[in-house]
Amino acid sequence: MRILSLRLTRSQFVKYLRCKKFGKPAPDKIVLHHTWKPTIQAWNGEETIQSLKKHYESRGWSAGPHIFIADDGIWLFTDMKEVGIHAGLGNATWKKEGKLYGGYKCERGKLQGYSIGVEVVGNYDEKVWEGETLKNALFCISELQKKLGISIRNIMFHQDYSQKSCPGNAITREWFKKKLAAFKSGKKITHEYVFQFSPEEAKKAINLGFLEQVDSEMREIVAIGLVRVYEKIKKEMKN
Repeated sequence: MRILSLRLTRSQFVKYLRCKKFGKPAPDKIVLHHTWKPTIQAWNGEETIQSLKKHYESRGWSAGPHIFIADDGIWLFTDMKEVGIHAGLGNATWKKEGKLYGGYKCERGKLQGYSIGVEVVGNYDEKVWEGETLKNALFCISELQKKLGISIRNIMFHQDYSQKSCPGNAITREWFKKKLAAFKSGKKITHEYVFQFSPEEAKKAINLGFLEQVDSEMREIVAIGLVRVYEKIKKEMKN
Protein backbone atom coordinates (compact mmCIF):
# COMPACT_ATOMS: atom_id res chain seq x y z
CA MET A 1 0.00 0.00 0.00
CA ARG A 2 1.34 3.41 -0.95
CA ILE A 3 0.63 6.24 1.48
CA LEU A 4 1.82 9.82 1.77
CA SER A 5 2.24 9.94 5.57
CA LEU A 6 2.51 13.72 5.54
CA ARG A 7 1.41 16.02 8.38
CA LEU A 8 0.25 19.50 7.36
CA THR A 9 -0.74 22.58 9.32
CA ARG A 10 -3.89 24.38 8.22
CA SER A 11 -1.91 26.93 6.20
CA GLN A 12 0.19 24.17 4.61
CA PHE A 13 -2.98 22.28 3.68
CA VAL A 14 -4.27 25.33 1.78
CA LYS A 15 -1.02 25.53 -0.19
CA TYR A 16 -1.10 21.80 -0.84
CA LEU A 17 -4.65 21.92 -2.20
CA ARG A 18 -3.85 24.93 -4.35
CA CYS A 19 -1.32 22.89 -6.32
CA LYS A 20 -3.02 19.50 -6.05
CA LYS A 21 -4.16 17.77 -9.23
CA PHE A 22 -6.93 15.26 -8.70
CA GLY A 23 -7.96 12.27 -10.74
CA LYS A 24 -10.45 12.31 -13.59
CA PRO A 25 -13.20 12.48 -12.71
CA ALA A 26 -12.40 14.42 -9.55
CA PRO A 27 -13.84 13.53 -6.14
CA ASP A 28 -17.50 14.51 -5.81
CA LYS A 29 -18.16 13.55 -2.18
CA ILE A 30 -16.60 13.70 1.26
CA VAL A 31 -17.27 10.86 3.69
CA LEU A 32 -16.76 11.54 7.39
CA HIS A 33 -15.48 8.89 9.82
CA HIS A 34 -14.11 8.56 13.31
CA THR A 35 -11.21 6.22 14.01
CA TRP A 36 -12.85 4.92 17.24
CA LYS A 37 -9.48 3.28 17.76
CA PRO A 38 -6.90 4.76 17.92
CA THR A 39 -8.32 7.08 20.55
CA ILE A 40 -7.14 10.65 21.02
CA GLN A 41 -4.94 9.50 23.89
CA ALA A 42 -3.38 6.69 21.83
CA TRP A 43 -2.61 8.87 18.80
CA ASN A 44 1.14 9.23 18.22
CA GLY A 45 1.48 10.86 14.82
CA GLU A 46 3.77 9.10 12.34
CA GLU A 47 4.01 5.97 14.48
CA THR A 48 0.21 5.60 14.50
CA ILE A 49 -0.01 6.30 10.77
CA GLN A 50 2.40 3.46 10.06
CA SER A 51 0.44 1.15 12.39
CA LEU A 52 -2.75 2.00 10.50
CA LYS A 53 -1.02 1.21 7.21
CA LYS A 54 -0.04 -2.23 8.52
CA HIS A 55 -3.57 -2.78 9.83
CA TYR A 56 -5.15 -2.02 6.45
CA GLU A 57 -2.59 -4.15 4.63
CA SER A 58 -3.39 -7.06 6.96
CA ARG A 59 -6.97 -6.80 5.74
CA GLY A 60 -5.81 -7.07 2.14
CA TRP A 61 -6.52 -3.43 1.31
CA SER A 62 -4.49 -1.71 -1.38
CA ALA A 63 -5.60 1.76 -0.22
CA GLY A 64 -7.21 3.40 2.80
CA PRO A 65 -8.82 6.70 3.85
CA HIS A 66 -7.34 9.86 2.40
CA ILE A 67 -7.03 12.08 5.48
CA PHE A 68 -6.67 11.71 9.24
CA ILE A 69 -7.56 14.73 11.39
CA ALA A 70 -5.90 15.04 14.81
CA ASP A 71 -4.90 17.71 17.30
CA ASP A 72 -1.41 17.78 15.78
CA GLY A 73 -2.54 18.51 12.23
CA ILE A 74 -4.04 17.22 9.00
CA TRP A 75 -2.43 13.92 8.00
CA LEU A 76 -2.42 12.81 4.36
CA PHE A 77 -2.74 9.04 3.91
CA THR A 78 -3.97 7.64 0.57
CA ASP A 79 -3.33 10.14 -2.21
CA MET A 80 -6.50 12.14 -2.94
CA LYS A 81 -6.01 11.67 -6.69
CA GLU A 82 -6.77 7.97 -6.17
CA VAL A 83 -9.91 6.10 -5.12
CA GLY A 84 -9.62 5.14 -1.45
CA ILE A 85 -11.02 2.32 0.67
CA HIS A 86 -13.03 3.57 3.65
CA ALA A 87 -16.79 3.44 3.05
CA GLY A 88 -17.79 0.34 1.11
CA LEU A 89 -20.22 1.31 -1.64
CA GLY A 90 -19.45 4.95 -0.85
CA ASN A 91 -15.84 4.69 -2.03
CA ALA A 92 -16.68 5.44 -5.65
CA THR A 93 -19.38 5.30 -8.33
CA TRP A 94 -18.89 3.29 -11.52
CA LYS A 95 -20.92 2.98 -14.71
CA LYS A 96 -21.13 -0.37 -16.45
CA GLU A 97 -23.55 -1.34 -19.20
CA GLY A 98 -25.77 1.63 -18.40
CA LYS A 99 -26.01 0.86 -14.68
CA LEU A 100 -24.33 2.52 -11.70
CA TYR A 101 -22.37 0.57 -9.12
CA GLY A 102 -20.65 1.58 -5.90
CA GLY A 103 -17.40 0.35 -4.38
CA TYR A 104 -13.65 0.48 -4.66
CA LYS A 105 -13.44 -1.28 -8.02
CA CYS A 106 -15.76 -2.37 -10.80
CA GLU A 107 -14.37 -4.63 -13.49
CA ARG A 108 -14.76 -2.95 -16.89
CA GLY A 109 -16.69 -0.16 -15.20
CA LYS A 110 -16.04 3.51 -15.95
CA LEU A 111 -15.34 5.72 -12.94
CA GLN A 112 -18.01 8.42 -12.48
CA GLY A 113 -16.76 9.96 -9.24
CA TYR A 114 -15.28 9.05 -5.89
CA SER A 115 -15.23 10.21 -2.30
CA ILE A 116 -12.55 11.66 -0.06
CA GLY A 117 -12.44 9.67 3.18
CA VAL A 118 -11.81 11.91 6.20
CA GLU A 119 -11.07 10.14 9.49
CA VAL A 120 -11.32 12.22 12.66
CA VAL A 121 -9.10 10.70 15.33
CA GLY A 122 -11.01 9.58 18.42
CA ASN A 123 -14.22 7.94 19.57
CA TYR A 124 -17.22 10.24 19.07
CA ASP A 125 -20.07 8.02 20.13
CA GLU A 126 -20.48 10.04 23.35
CA LYS A 127 -18.75 13.37 22.71
CA VAL A 128 -18.27 15.76 19.82
CA TRP A 129 -15.09 17.03 18.17
CA GLU A 130 -13.33 19.68 20.22
CA GLY A 131 -10.16 21.73 20.50
CA GLU A 132 -7.65 21.67 17.65
CA THR A 133 -9.25 18.53 16.26
CA LEU A 134 -12.52 20.42 15.78
CA LYS A 135 -10.77 23.36 14.13
CA ASN A 136 -8.64 21.14 11.88
CA ALA A 137 -11.66 19.07 10.82
CA LEU A 138 -13.86 22.04 9.93
CA PHE A 139 -10.98 23.77 8.16
CA CYS A 140 -10.07 20.67 6.14
CA ILE A 141 -13.66 19.99 5.09
CA SER A 142 -14.29 23.61 4.18
CA GLU A 143 -11.16 23.80 2.03
CA LEU A 144 -12.00 20.54 0.27
CA GLN A 145 -15.46 21.91 -0.51
CA LYS A 146 -13.98 25.04 -2.04
CA LYS A 147 -11.36 23.18 -4.07
CA LEU A 148 -13.68 20.47 -5.39
CA GLY A 149 -17.02 22.29 -5.48
CA ILE A 150 -18.61 19.77 -3.12
CA SER A 151 -21.95 20.89 -1.65
CA ILE A 152 -23.13 20.20 1.89
CA ARG A 153 -25.52 17.60 0.41
CA ASN A 154 -22.52 15.58 -0.72
CA ILE A 155 -20.81 15.48 2.65
CA MET A 156 -21.76 12.01 3.77
CA PHE A 157 -21.41 9.99 6.96
CA HIS A 158 -19.91 6.49 6.95
CA GLN A 159 -23.16 5.30 8.54
CA ASP A 160 -24.87 6.15 5.23
CA TYR A 161 -23.11 3.12 3.78
CA SER A 162 -22.92 0.77 6.78
CA GLN A 163 -24.56 -0.24 10.06
CA LYS A 164 -21.81 1.47 12.08
CA SER A 165 -22.37 4.60 14.17
CA CYS A 166 -19.40 6.21 12.35
CA PRO A 167 -18.55 9.12 12.49
CA GLY A 168 -20.01 8.70 16.00
CA ASN A 169 -23.44 8.98 17.60
CA ALA A 170 -22.57 12.40 19.01
CA ILE A 171 -21.82 13.80 15.54
CA THR A 172 -25.33 14.50 14.32
CA ARG A 173 -25.98 16.11 10.95
CA GLU A 174 -27.61 19.09 12.66
CA TRP A 175 -24.58 19.63 14.90
CA PHE A 176 -22.15 19.22 12.02
CA LYS A 177 -23.98 21.60 9.70
CA LYS A 178 -24.28 24.18 12.46
CA LYS A 179 -20.56 24.02 13.28
CA LEU A 180 -19.49 24.11 9.63
CA ALA A 181 -21.74 27.10 8.91
CA ALA A 182 -20.41 28.93 11.97
CA PHE A 183 -16.84 28.23 10.89
CA LYS A 184 -17.44 29.55 7.39
CA SER A 185 -19.10 32.69 8.73
CA GLY A 186 -16.03 33.46 10.81
CA LYS A 187 -17.71 32.96 14.17
CA LYS A 188 -15.64 31.65 17.06
CA ILE A 189 -15.70 27.87 17.12
CA THR A 190 -16.27 26.40 20.56
CA HIS A 191 -16.80 22.85 21.71
CA GLU A 192 -19.95 21.59 23.32
CA TYR A 193 -19.82 21.47 27.11
CA VAL A 194 -21.92 18.93 29.01
CA PHE A 195 -23.40 20.90 31.89
CA GLN A 196 -22.81 19.43 35.33
CA PHE A 197 -25.23 21.60 37.33
CA SER A 198 -28.02 23.68 35.84
CA PRO A 199 -28.07 23.76 32.02
CA GLU A 200 -30.98 26.22 32.03
CA GLU A 201 -29.11 28.76 34.15
CA ALA A 202 -25.82 28.26 32.32
CA LYS A 203 -27.45 28.72 28.93
CA LYS A 204 -29.21 31.82 30.22
CA ALA A 205 -25.81 33.18 31.27
CA ILE A 206 -24.58 32.83 27.70
CA ASN A 207 -27.73 34.46 26.28
CA LEU A 208 -27.37 37.34 28.74
CA GLY A 209 -23.77 37.85 27.67
CA PHE A 210 -22.22 37.15 31.07
CA LEU A 211 -19.80 34.66 29.52
CA GLU A 212 -18.91 33.98 25.91
CA GLN A 213 -19.06 30.27 26.49
CA VAL A 214 -19.28 27.70 29.26
CA ASP A 215 -16.51 25.13 28.79
CA SER A 216 -15.45 24.11 32.28
CA GLU A 217 -16.96 23.42 35.68
CA MET A 218 -15.46 26.61 37.13
CA ARG A 219 -16.83 28.77 34.32
CA GLU A 220 -20.21 27.12 34.76
CA ILE A 221 -20.21 27.95 38.49
CA VAL A 222 -19.40 31.58 37.64
CA ALA A 223 -22.11 31.65 34.97
CA ILE A 224 -24.77 30.24 37.28
CA GLY A 225 -23.71 32.60 40.09
CA LEU A 226 -24.07 35.61 37.82
CA VAL A 227 -27.50 34.47 36.67
CA ARG A 228 -28.69 34.03 40.24
CA VAL A 229 -27.42 37.49 41.23
CA TYR A 230 -29.07 38.95 38.13
CA GLU A 231 -32.39 37.24 38.88
CA LYS A 232 -32.26 38.41 42.51
CA ILE A 233 -31.59 42.03 41.55
CA LYS A 234 -34.31 41.94 38.91
CA LYS A 235 -36.78 40.57 41.44
CA GLU A 236 -35.87 43.20 44.05
CA MET A 237 -36.23 45.99 41.52
CA LYS A 238 -39.75 44.78 40.69
CA ASN A 239 -40.66 44.84 44.38
